[in-house]
Amino acid sequence: PYRDYVIRSFNQNKPFDRFTLEQVAGDLLPDSDQEAKIGSGFNRLLLTTEEGGAQAKDYQQRMLNDRVRAVGAAWLGQTTGCAQCHDHKFDPFTQRDFFTLGAFFADIHEPDIGRREEGMLISTPDQLKRLAELTTEVAKAKKTFDLAAPSLTGAIATWEQELAEEGKPAPDAKKTKAKAKRKDPDAKLAAQAAPILKKPAAQRTKPEQIVVRDYYLSLHPEALKAERDAVSQAQKTHDAYRAGIPKTLVTYKAAAARTVRILPRGNWMDESGEIVKAALPHYLPQPKFDGRVPDRLDLAKWLVARENPLTARVVMNRLWMQFFGTALSKNPGDLGAQGELPPNQALLDWLAVEFVDAKWDMKHMVRLIVTSEAYRRSSVATPAQVAADPYNRELARQSPYRLDAELVRDNALAIAGLLVPKIGGPSIHPPLPEFVMAFGRNRSWPETKGTEGNRRGMYIHLRRNVPYPMLTTFDASDASVACLQRERSNSPLQALTLLNDPVFFAAAGKLAERLEAIPGESDARLKAGFELCLGRPPSTAELHALRRHHADQMAIAGGDERLALVSTARLILNLDEFITRE
Repeated sequence: PYRDYVIRSFNQNKPFDRFTLEQVAGDLLPDSDQEAKIGSGFNRLLLTTEEGGAQAKDYQQRMLNDRVRAVGAAWLGQTTGCAQCHDHKFDPFTQRDFFTLGAFFADIHEPDIGRREEGMLISTPDQLKRLAELTTEVAKAKKTFDLAAPSLTGAIATWEQELAEEGKPAPDAKKTKAKAKRKDPDAKLAAQAAPILKKPAAQRTKPEQIVVRDYYLSLHPEALKAERDAVSQAQKTHDAYRAGIPKTLVTYKAAAARTVRILPRGNWMDESGEIVKAALPHYLPQPKFDGRVPDRLDLAKWLVARENPLTARVVMNRLWMQFFGTALSKNPGDLGAQGELPPNQALLDWLAVEFVDAKWDMKHMVRLIVTSEAYRRSSVATPAQVAADPYNRELARQSPYRLDAELVRDNALAIAGLLVPKIGGPSIHPPLPEFVMAFGRNRSWPETKGTEGNRRGMYIHLRRNVPYPMLTTFDASDASVACLQRERSNSPLQALTLLNDPVFFAAAGKLAERLEAIPGESDARLKAGFELCLGRPPSTAELHALRRHHADQMAIAGGDERLALVSTARLILNLDEFITRE
């Protein structure tokens, strides 16, 4: 649901300031609704653990570190993580700033270690209505049972008297507790009933009477069978329906905020440091809070305040990188002293001011960039341009760059006609060799069957300990930390992936099927395939190479046109130009 929220926000052109407010403090907004609460799940995107030996204070500090780094990178363009153990060596961001910024998130209700909660239901009005109906049916069934339960009083008394007369002891507490540890529900109930049965019935509390009754029923399944079956069936129907409704982790404000202190050298075991409250970095504009301690909503408002000089520049610098391959200040995660002073500082300043004046309208800024003369220039460079500006920082031409990992896969599926454009929904599990999962603790990878597996790469399930190999090969970022810029490498493994990965092999097969349906001689099919993949007709030399390869494959395949076209399609999909945005 959180991923769908992000996609929906950009598709609907949600103002970036509102987008920020919802993610940092969606739960604290006066008009907080389901959408805002889903957005607040940003605060829960953390590394967690359920390991028995984990230390709560260790992970409490890890979560604070993660949030400070994420906010610093995404909104401030600052390497805030450098101040975790000491004052920043190059920027004015101090260790105190690090922990006071982290203190904004000390009010989040969450376990430090252990299993996360189930999450908030993301339901439609119809689903809520149906769930309420099923809840009512459960309540009715339980009420019917409760009305019938008093009829057991005599039977329970007789049963207890028989136990006493026959000398049968109550359940052995030690043995039943041992079984209960093995998650035997009847044993757990027996362990609870054992000490109660030793008390006179008149001295038992109402909850104790219910425990004895339930234990009696566990031993006498025929008692009140119809009423019990009705409750069980109603509860089962309710739980099954509820399980089918999506859920997501969201932020809730805790009753009491955690204590945050400056940790000497960043050591979570050293609690000698000063306790601090939430505060903004001291070197940036300071709004007035009238003596009160600011909260996450104050932080979110400050991030998108006109007086804050960073956020608009950071976002526009990152947006420029998406369209030109290189940001105006080439390291989008560091606009500090160690970052690059933009060759065109005035352009970045203008974009930032325009963004704020346009009320944080992302599509307006995208339209401005893609309709600009700079963006629409050819990426074919003249020798003079390369000599004068080899990295194209002056934007005399467009810059070619390799597609991101997810788009490499999407492009192949789209060309083949296999890409499913459905937006939103659960993650997919594309084909994956079994041996890959042998390295993870959770070794299940339920392969998505049918066309659903051909949805966009952004929906591929991410597993931290076993990332999807194709994405890793093409430099997908580590999902464990905030990433502002991906590397772009060029390796033999990428070529092998394009040739042999099941997804690309299937795309080549489907592309060959499309080409085979084109009437005429083989040249027509070869030209069509080349133009379909690369957006231009082949040169004479390129067409000659395609003919030669196709003829060789026809000979190997014994004249089978389909197999020869599959091999030719694999060749075209393996070209560098196919995975490069020109």
